[in-house]
Amino acid sequence: MSANTYRIRISPEVINGDVFKIRPPFHPKEVARFHSHLIDAKLEVQFEVNHEFLLVYNSKDSLVGGVFWRSTGPEIAHFEKIVLAQEYRNKNLSIKLVEDLFQRLKLKKIKYLTVGFFQSGLFYKLGF
Repeated sequence: MSANTYRIRISPEVINGDVFKIRPPFHPKEVARFHSHLIDAKLEVQFEVNHEFLLVYNSKDSLVGGVFWRSTGPEIAHFEKIVLAQEYRNKNLSIKLVEDLFQRLKLKKIKYLTVGFFQSGLFYKLGF
C-alpha cells in the first residue's frame, strides 16, 4: 500500500438496540467537532499532524465521541485520549471503540500501545 492510500473501514456496532458507526474522519470539520467534545469533557489537548482519529456516530449521524493516537516508532503507538458525550457513557461504547482501535492498529502492524491517561475501569474491562 502506498503512503497516499488509506484504509477506510466503517464498523457498525449495535449496543442496547442503538446503532453506532466507528470510522476515521472524512473532513477536518469532524476533527474540530471531536475537539469540542474533548473541551466539553475538560480535556485540554493539542492535535499534531501525526495524530490519527477514530470517531463514533449515532444512528442520526451525530458525532458522539472518539479517540486519537499517534505512531511513536516502529510497531509502537501512543493512545492519547478517548471521549464520549455524557449521555453515551457507561454503555460499553468506549469498549467497542477501543476494541476497534486495537483491530486497526494490528492491521498497521502495531505491537505496543502506550497510554497518555489512566482510566482503571476502562483498562480493566479491556483485560489490562
